[in-house]
Amino acid sequence: MNKELKHISLDAKSFKANGNEYFIKNTLNIKRFREWEKLENHFAFGKSFKEIYDDLKNCVEFANKGKTIEAWNIILNLMEGIGSKLEDKQHPALLACTLFMVTKDEDLTQWDESFAEQKISDWEKEGIAMADFFRFSANFATDFIPIYEEISQNTLMEKVKKELDSIKKDV
Repeated sequence: MNKELKHISLDAKSFKANGNEYFIKNTLNIKRFREWEKLENHFAFGKSFKEIYDDLKNCVEFANKGKTIEAWNIILNLMEGIGSKLEDKQHPALLACTLFMVTKDEDLTQWDESFAEQKISDWEKEGIAMADFFRFSANFATDFIPIYEEISQNTLMEKVKKELDSIKKDV
């Protein structure tokens, strides 16, 4: 039996999966936004922001010590992570969607990965196309991008400046 994949329209307000109705929200509370923020980096790079920052910090330290092979190795690993999958875990796009695709009685002030797994299981059993979750996750991100980029850039620049100042003091 050939079962066709189901799709969720980008303008849908709700959809059914495995007998459950999911409502698509366009806002998050602070707790869920923090989870989304963590997942965003995993979605793009396969690593958390802290892991990326630590890798880049190590890269700078290796470069300053003349260990260019080690520094380049870190950079190449980061580049590889952009295209690789996280094994044995749900894809970050799916987890991100669990933050704003909610059930009727779901507590929108909370989020946990075990409940997210249940949702993803419903979506998988229903046969919903993965591409739809990529679109929803990316579409949700675009609402935050202008504000988030400005905040992130300022925060990142402050951290980089502090790190460079610290390195200069050590030299």
